[in-house]
Amino acid sequence: MKRPRFPLFAALSCCIAFAFLLLPPLAGAEQAAESVEAFLARVRRAQGLSTYAMLEGTVQHRRRGSDTEEYTIYFGVILQPERVTGELVIGGDEGYLVGQSRTDGSGSTVPMGKSTARLDRCGIRASDLSMGFLYGKFLRELPRETVSGVVTCRVIELECPIDGAGAKVRIHIAEEAGFPLRAAFFRAGEGKPFRSLEISSFARKEELYYAKALRLEGPGWRTLVTFDPDRARLGLYDPAKPPEVIRQLR
Repeated sequence: MKRPRFPLFAALSCCIAFAFLLLPPLAGAEQAAESVEAFLARVRRAQGLSTYAMLEGTVQHRRRGSDTEEYTIYFGVILQPERVTGELVIGGDEGYLVGQSRTDGSGSTVPMGKSTARLDRCGIRASDLSMGFLYGKFLRELPRETVSGVVTCRVIELECPIDGAGAKVRIHIAEEAGFPLRAAFFRAGEGKPFRSLEISSFARKEELYYAKALRLEGPGWRTLVTFDPDRARLGLYDPAKPPEVIRQLR
């Protein structure tokens, strides 16, 4: 059986996360000897494979004492060795163009359409989808932990400038495959995260993996992002026949 070539994290961001290449697993002895610097370089590094994904689904968001809000969501992305380019649309009329370097982590988010603040209200960041939080300055490594009882993860803390000076993100990264499964975000001086994300389910299509479900949480609120496998479109990116990843808003 062929090895699936690519897990796409529409990690919203979380999500979304949202995208990341499935790297060849290391042998056990190599894993044990791999320094944290080498591990992070392996996780972050660009690959020669260009792919795309077009994912559609729903966002369910609930705050304490309020009814559940539900919106449609679309995430289209082109992943090239040096850069990620994509579009995130929530509710059909609030959109964001997302760009992310895969070498230095620099990125941009350009709003388009109506300014309804749905994305912010649901606790979702465009950088969750592009995995921009992986590029902060290294702070420390914590003891390994197991996620879902089966996946051994290295636990690494990085600076998170988007949340202000002194903020950090604690990331659980699958040791063998080299992709993030959880991220917890801390403000400066705080011992509890103010938001967290976890990729809770994966799906496979056309030999490519993508995040089918993503959970985000914070004090008093919770968001679930679910992508529909029947509507997912994934494949190798051909610049001569580019897919229509960027869509018109309502």
